[in-house]
Amino acid sequence: MTPRLLIEPARLAGRSLLRMQSDERLVDLTRAGNDRAFEAIVDCYHRPLLRYCSRLLPPARAEDVLQQSFFNAFAALRRDDARIDLRPWLYRIVHNAALNALRENGWSHEDVEALAAAPDGPHEVAERRDSLRAVLEAVQTLPERQRDAMILRELEGRSYAQIAAELRVTGGAVRQLLNRARNTLRAGIAGLPTGP
Repeated sequence: MTPRLLIEPARLAGRSLLRMQSDERLVDLTRAGNDRAFEAIVDCYHRPLLRYCSRLLPPARAEDVLQQSFFNAFAALRRDDARIDLRPWLYRIVHNAALNALRENGWSHEDVEALAAAPDGPHEVAERRDSLRAVLEAVQTLPERQRDAMILRELEGRSYAQIAAELRVTGGAVRQLLNRARNTLRAGIAGLPTGP
């Protein structure tokens, strides 16, 4: 969250200066009452969100849904101060609004579910890529033996016996190495598998 001393001068910032700010800072400024900061968010995300929404709806309807989504996002930012990752958060709002519009137009629950299960859009791909990058970076920080055991098990799909033979340790030592590696990774990254 941006400190209050840095938010106050930003109230005077022009549109071009606001466009250079990070998403996190624009969220903080919007929550602090700077409407121009939200305009900068709209300027930045309008075109990609409209393209995404147009994949789900006719162009005229997509624009209406996008405007409603921005209105909903603005209201949510003003009423809640929970930390958000702006880009995927906005895509989720637009996605949900588009599905609601489809339901209002008579699409059945099955039709909407089939559309929702369609291949991932750019925001899901970006989220997955960022998560994968974080996992790989975290794996690189593991001690060498734990990292080797984790790679052999999770990436190569080897059995405990095969890993034990490769690392020249006992099966119990393999389980211990994997357990320690998983606990270390879980401490820094959510969503890792919890099984053996």
